[in-house]
Amino acid sequence: MNTLNEILNVFRPLFAYNGYALFCAFITGFMFHTGRKTVTGTYLASDFKGSYWSMVEFLSRSVWDADAVARMMITLLQSIFKDWVYVYDETHAIKTGKSQFGLHFFRNHKYQKRSKNQSKFLWGHQFAALGLLCLGVSQVVLFPVWVKMLTPGDETLNNLAVLQSILSRIPLGLIIKEGKGL
Repeated sequence: MNTLNEILNVFRPLFAYNGYALFCAFITGFMFHTGRKTVTGTYLASDFKGSYWSMVEFLSRSVWDADAVARMMITLLQSIFKDWVYVYDETHAIKTGKSQFGLHFFRNHKYQKRSKNQSKFLWGHQFAALGLLCLGVSQVVLFPVWVKMLTPGDETLNNLAVLQSILSRIPLGLIIKEGKGL
């Protein structure tokens, strides 16, 4: 656990005091919870002494720079692993059930009626993700380091814009693109 605290401490400058405590609680809860990674399970698996709702607010409304966290994680992983390559992918996810927690924070621009958004939940969405594929001593490990939700519109332009937005913030390296070509 001491080494985990040292690793998490690298991210301290990116958060306010309470945000950093919630970030640590989320990471440790996510790592130590063996079942489905729900907010409740993650909260209970962490040693966080704060309220459950502060964890929910951190995950849904907190303001922090996700690109800075991704950049810090990439830098940390590249300092540990000598051999690595970036892997970029766009994934379409279909929503199941009546609601998914957190999706009401994303606007559904595809369904408009009389200039008003008619649905607070998305029925499907497209994500762009970047991973760092690292070669260890005995295995290859893929670390997901960055994800961004794509907005509706011109798919090719959108994909290029998202890819350029992260490329301008990370160290140079070989990128393997998965999925449909640009």
